[in-house]
Amino acid sequence: MNSSTTGKLTCHKSNGSSLVDYFVISSWAREHVDSFQVKDFTSFSDHCPIVLNLTTFEPIKAGITFPDFSYLPAGFKWDSNSPAHLQAALNNSEISEELSAIVDSDLPTTLEGNNQINDRMVGCFHRAAQTALQV
Repeated sequence: MNSSTTGKLTCHKSNGSSLVDYFVISSWAREHVDSFQVKDFTSFSDHCPIVLNLTTFEPIKAGITFPDFSYLPAGFKWDSNSPAHLQAALNNSEISEELSAIVDSDLPTTLEGNNQINDRMVGCFHRAAQTALQV
């Protein structure tokens, strides 16, 4: 989902505005989307906050553990060549096959299944970023 749903641009820089922020959700989760919003621009970032509200019929359990992102580097350098480099890295056969396997997986639509999908997706994007973007 991206702001084309709302018609608002998400990134505002001195050389112009663009649509670069989005959510990736599985097809089964699409029916649970209540709303998608691009919030107003703030001085905290050159990106507008985006909010995705989901309805679930499973209660959220106390003590949920979220994925560990501490292994990610502090940041990647993004420049005008980065989109093409990242796309090429995502099209790499190993990463592309893993992404296809994730999409085709039969993981349960539970918190545990969602966490497994998330961990695998983060791993793919991280490997692509390591390959394509300078730290």
